Amino acid sequence: MNLLPAASPATEAAGTRRAGGSPVFCADPSTGSRRTRILVLSADVGEGHAAAARALVSELQQREAPADVVVEDGLCALGRILRTVVRDAALFQFEHLPRLFGFVHWLIMRTPARRLAHAVLYLMGASQLLRLIERHRPDVIVSTFSGVNPVLGRLRQRGRLDARVCTTVLDPASLGFWVHPGLDLHLVMHPESEPLVERLAGPAAVRAVRPLVAPVFYETHCQMAARQALGLPVDGRVVLVTGGGCGIGDLEGAIDCALRADATVVCVTGRNEEARGRLENTFAGSGRVRILGFVERMRELIAAADVVVHSGGGMTSLETLVADRPSIVYRPPPGHWRTNATAMCALGIAEMADTPSEFGDALARVLADERGASRPWPATATSDAVLAADASARRS
Repeated sequence: MNLLPAASPATEAAGTRRAGGSPVFCADPSTGSRRTRILVLSADVGEGHAAAARALVSELQQREAPADVVVEDGLCALGRILRTVVRDAALFQFEHLPRLFGFVHWLIMRTPARRLAHAVLYLMGASQLLRLIERHRPDVIVSTFSGVNPVLGRLRQRGRLDARVCTTVLDPASLGFWVHPGLDLHLVMHPESEPLVERLAGPAAVRAVRPLVAPVFYETHCQMAARQALGLPVDGRVVLVTGGGCGIGDLEGAIDCALRADATVVCVTGRNEEARGRLENTFAGSGRVRILGFVERMRELIAAADVVVHSGGGMTSLETLVADRPSIVYRPPPGHWRTNATAMCALGIAEMADTPSEFGDALARVLADERGASRPWPATATSDAVLAADASARRS
């Protein structure tokens, strides 16, 4: 098998910032006017938020209207205490107390607890986040991480923040932190979620856009060519199993289910080296299983597969949808993963299975499905909507 080069954990779009995070602001040489200043707030929580930020930077770099972009970690900007609670404590719960993790998620999605959580985030993180924003003086802020949205929304509502604020709603469900009435624009990736977002934020604050994934996912790829390039069998079934950037979910169970279907399996564990090592040991004797860590050639892997198996939601589901590959969500963990998986199943954009028997049935259904035309996407790109928000602000 050809070796897939691993991505650097610090991979970022080139040309977006100077050392230390300082943005590069300059005049548009064609008009002499100042270019639009955009601050993108992401987070080091999984890989999806950072991947969305990179995709947005890539889109903006291809636009005719010039813009200067800087990407910052919004979770870090909220302060060390909130970063520990939101990222580290939540990860500990997920790994060791999954039922508690699911209960906490269920609780904070309910209005009283959600409002309390929003208030705590604002009280503890607003001042520190505002200092970061004032240092960059952006015209537009784009959040790819839902955890900063309640803080940004309240800053706008209370007149402490002049910049327009947009957020990229990456999930089809669990919208309690993605949506806030104080935000100027919610960029919805799943059009089916638009009515719910409108009810929560108002119709003027919502716009459906194409999924914010790397441009390569919109390109057509030949399955046979992808398999040859990756050293995979040209004939037979290939199943791609992925746990996202953190390598979460029952990857071993999904591999077992795919092997029972007589498939060749490629499993991507992301940055989870413990999971990678464990799975390599477990399937060391199988010639039909390839275990990979974090990879940059995800588009080719999806193109090579007949079906993608993942844990629910996140960038993987968007990338798979855009690449027009069927997907199965296998044993989604508690919390927003299961909520998103249930929503995707209801929308008909994924199958869900909790047992090997259900997996076998779901695999048979997706392999027998005669896929017609690709799913239609909105014409508007996220970058276009962001630049339009700045243009609207300048006119008002």
